[in-house]
Amino acid sequence: MDCVWVLAMNNLDKIEHMNVLLDRYGALLTEAQHSILSDYYKFNLSITEISDNRKISRAAVGDAIKVSEKKLCEFEDKLHCVSNSINAISLLEQLKCAEGKNKALLMEKLRELLENGI
Repeated sequence: MDCVWVLAMNNLDKIEHMNVLLDRYGALLTEAQHSILSDYYKFNLSITEISDNRKISRAAVGDAIKVSEKKLCEFEDKLHCVSNSINAISLLEQLKCAEGKNKALLMEKLRELLENGI
């Protein structure tokens, strides 16, 4: 898994990042995986609360979270939708202030990004 850098994030950054991945790739997860991750990251429920609500073990919830996180990271590692969107937004912001050759270079980078798919 190429998503090892997520482990180095502080908790708030990880929560934000996982929410972005869940928004982008959540439909690729099973309904149960999506629901458990939503409860955990979007609704800030604890593993115990999720296990009580679903009447499954805490270990099962923890495993589902780990597997689902890994899948989301793998989707991003292969598809790059989130990173490409971030890059496109950055290029658009830079284009606002750019002039001449610099503007043309930024427009070319944005065109390439769009051609490769966001």
